[in-house]
Amino acid sequence: MAVLAIAGSLSSEAFAAVKKDRPATKVNDWDAWNRYFDKTLTLKGKQGGYALIVMKNGRRVIERSEGWARAPWERETPAVKMTTDTPVYLASASKPIVAVCFLKAWELKGKKFSLDDPFWAYSPGIRKIFPMASDKARKITFRHILTHNTGLSHADWEDARSLQNSVHIMLSKPMDFEPGARHDYNNGNYMLLRVLVEEISGMEFTTFLKTHINDKLGIKTLGGVNPNPKTLHYIPNTYDCGYTLEDTFHGNNNWQFGAFGGFGSADDLAKFMVGLRQYKILSRKTTEQMYDEALGWPKGRVVDGPSNDHHGFWTWDGRKATAAMERLPNGIDVVAVSNSDPGILGGFIKNAYNYAAEHGRASSRGSSKPALVYFRRDGLVSGSYLDGNGKPAYGYMEKSVNVKPARDRRNRPGKAVKLGPKSMLLYRIPYFPEREFSFVAWVKPEGLPTKHLAQVFCAWSRSLDDPLRVVLEGTKLYARVEAGSISSTEGVEVQEGKWIHIAATKEGPTLKLYVNGKKTGSAEVPDKDFTLARDFALGANPQSLGPENFTGSIDDFALYARALSAQEIALIYSKGLSLSLDK
Repeated sequence: MAVLAIAGSLSSEAFAAVKKDRPATKVNDWDAWNRYFDKTLTLKGKQGGYALIVMKNGRRVIERSEGWARAPWERETPAVKMTTDTPVYLASASKPIVAVCFLKAWELKGKKFSLDDPFWAYSPGIRKIFPMASDKARKITFRHILTHNTGLSHADWEDARSLQNSVHIMLSKPMDFEPGARHDYNNGNYMLLRVLVEEISGMEFTTFLKTHINDKLGIKTLGGVNPNPKTLHYIPNTYDCGYTLEDTFHGNNNWQFGAFGGFGSADDLAKFMVGLRQYKILSRKTTEQMYDEALGWPKGRVVDGPSNDHHGFWTWDGRKATAAMERLPNGIDVVAVSNSDPGILGGFIKNAYNYAAEHGRASSRGSSKPALVYFRRDGLVSGSYLDGNGKPAYGYMEKSVNVKPARDRRNRPGKAVKLGPKSMLLYRIPYFPEREFSFVAWVKPEGLPTKHLAQVFCAWSRSLDDPLRVVLEGTKLYARVEAGSISSTEGVEVQEGKWIHIAATKEGPTLKLYVNGKKTGSAEVPDKDFTLARDFALGANPQSLGPENFTGSIDDFALYARALSAQEIALIYSKGLSLSLDK
């Protein structure tokens, strides 16, 4: 692994300044950032690569790269190392660049029109370009386009082979809803936005980008053409080239540089982020408006407050090659690019920030809550015997809601907990294990759900981001992962009022469900899932008490950051769970 840490990217004076700067905020322990990266960003023999840069107030404090832009066995241009200067396909991370260009063109025009004006009425030129726009489409405002609230159809326009043809196809289709009615992420919005940049500025888009951003910031390769060496995108764990369309990944993709289509390196994106941070591209007022109103930069959140980010990926066979840009609190910006599948997405960067923040807090308070900083050395994330309450043997319980003592599977009073329609045990964790984990527990359902799910275990953080849920649906039990899409094991019939032992494990791309010590099903899932989840609940969705609550009793649970073997699970089922730590 090539790890270019602070000293490798800063002068000795700047390095000393960063070291002196560290105590200023709780996220300035760059060693903590690197420890998180060391645990999560190893390619383990995969042929692709990644590059990553962390910046504090515009200064680079961490630079890392690993792996190959082109692997040693390639016939053409073999053995090219991935570096922070390697250009890769940015996919949807192109969108915030287009948004910044639009806002720059708006500034250059003196902001003589409002973002809430209809785009179609801006000029005769736009009306001439888009005469086919329906009356409903003519109500779409610039803000609707920037924030994905247009209602435009998800038409199959990507084979149009030209920018204006793609937008013509999209505008000629019936709209999905009234402009402004709701949010709907649509690539077509940013193809239209690129046309508007050209019409407002009077310049071809990439010429505008080069003139007003690249040349001013010393950006080398950001654009719609992939320069040599040609970066391949690899399917993990094989010796085959990945999904490498010549026109998409290798050559001139300029006409699609709107929705996606851009190429750039981690170095390019870092300079772009610094330019925004230091108001070298847009004025302070416009920059702050852009982030506050999520104009091309969706809002997120980390432990210290709000963030803005955008990431992009291109998938094939369930794998992802990615690029991400994150603006975080405390003056921190992070960029990452990859041409394989280490899973560098926004959730991964937020987890690194949160890990460092919690580490800083624990250090300042003498590690009074170690479970919020690291997993126990045997891999235990959190666990409890649930002897009448949720107090963990290791872990941090955030809250207990309407939880009562219950009889356990051996009929001993007060040795389990009972949960009802408004009950929850909520636990906080440093981050959810990305590649391997195991959940085990004894469960007795009392009242099987008929019209909804019943969450036994759930780590849901947002739509399609739930790294594990063990759930009852009707009379069947399932283990599921939601990571952009839903993966589920086969269902297992359960009986009301009967204790069963449950184990769900993830080992790389495989999720397994065990009931009473025996494997009952499996599912293919992403190899690594950099979820935003930082808590989980027993008996409910951790974000709400609602109709998906589990009714019944639970006993002896544990969450591990490793995949238990079938033999270990069978032993826990027959002998019981031990949460003691062997010396």
